[in-house]
Amino acid sequence: MMVADEVPLDDKAKRMRDLLSSFYSPESAMSTGTDSAKHASPDDINSNSFDPDHYMNLMVHKSNLEGLLQRHVEMAAEIKNLDTDLQMLVYENYNKFISATDTIKRMKSNISGMETNMEQLLEKIMSVQSRSDSVNTSLFDKREHIEKLHRTCNLLRKVQFIYDLPDRLNKCIKSEAYADAVRFYTGAMPILMAYGDSSFRDCKLASEEAMATIVKNLQVLFLHLCQAFGLGPIKQNKPGAILDAFIYFVTLVT
Repeated sequence: MMVADEVPLDDKAKRMRDLLSSFYSPESAMSTGTDSAKHASPDDINSNSFDPDHYMNLMVHKSNLEGLLQRHVEMAAEIKNLDTDLQMLVYENYNKFISATDTIKRMKSNISGMETNMEQLLEKIMSVQSRSDSVNTSLFDKREHIEKLHRTCNLLRKVQFIYDLPDRLNKCIKSEAYADAVRFYTGAMPILMAYGDSSFRDCKLASEEAMATIVKNLQVLFLHLCQAFGLGPIKQNKPGAILDAFIYFVTLVT
């Protein structure tokens, strides 16, 4: 043990580094060994060209018995240290291998679970899509029927508005809401012009009569305003005179 402890730390670190290099970079170690073999001597124990018989003969001629025994003890200690380093190297890499194996197993387990979840999700999506298509198919006819009813309802609302137009105009006359009357009548004009001589003939005549009354009332009101501003009497049988008076009245007001 004392002899083993006397091995220099630098030599031990170098051996450890060489072991690691040879383990992780075999090609590099082989190339390094090949290059050094060209210049190494047969008595270099760390070279690939080492010759044991030549080394023993050299040691016998150079050393006495005590020196040979000392060298034997040193080599035994080096061999023991190398075995220990090699065992530690194998142990450390074995732990890393076990850890990597466990990690791969966990990853595989997680991926397998994820694939199962994705398959279940895809099945649910396909089921939802199938049900959605089924609902759309079943509601297609109903949707068309609802749209048809909606169009019919709008048409009936317009028809009802035409039938109620004379009464609306008469109410506007009573309340003197002439602007609303004009708005109602102009809104119904397209339908009255298209169907006023057939389906809505009575409504058209009653509406025209109400509008004639509104025009007459507006003329009377306008004449009163003209007299109030001192424009003098205006003949109602001359349309141009009323228009001229209206223009003059607007210029006075503005």
